[in-house]
Amino acid sequence: MTERRGGAASYGTAGAGEEGTSVCETVFRQIRASGVQVPVAARLSYDTRRPYEVALDLRPARDRGVRWVLSRELLLAGTRTRSGLGDVRVAPVPGSGRDGAVVVRLGPPGASASFATDRHVLRRWLAYTGELVPLGTEAARIDWDEVAARLLR
Repeated sequence: MTERRGGAASYGTAGAGEEGTSVCETVFRQIRASGVQVPVAARLSYDTRRPYEVALDLRPARDRGVRWVLSRELLLAGTRTRSGLGDVRVAPVPGSGRDGAVVVRLGPPGASASFATDRHVLRRWLAYTGELVPLGTEAARIDWDEVAARLLR
């Protein structure tokens, strides 16, 4: 495994050849209705065999974890401007830290949870995934025969 440090997170890749997974261990802060931000362990995973996806695992203390599968392109866009529709929305916000924060809202309006994370960390890790699979080349990584076989089962 190759490891890098990106501010308040560590990330790296594991795998052989062109296949691999990049993982970023960091902290998201759940934004409660009162405005209080509660730290939540977060793990972002990128698998080159699923090049459009980023898995976000949130592991709150004293609670069962949850996994959301998000668009890598949506997360990247959300570091620059408000992005997303429906159950996933991402937006940059000014604030303390090197580059401000990114707020990720998960779930439908009225039943959603919002999380803030360091924008610099997220941008650096997403740039690293872009080294593994450059934006715009994702379709070439997909085994379309395997996809068709899964659909026909």
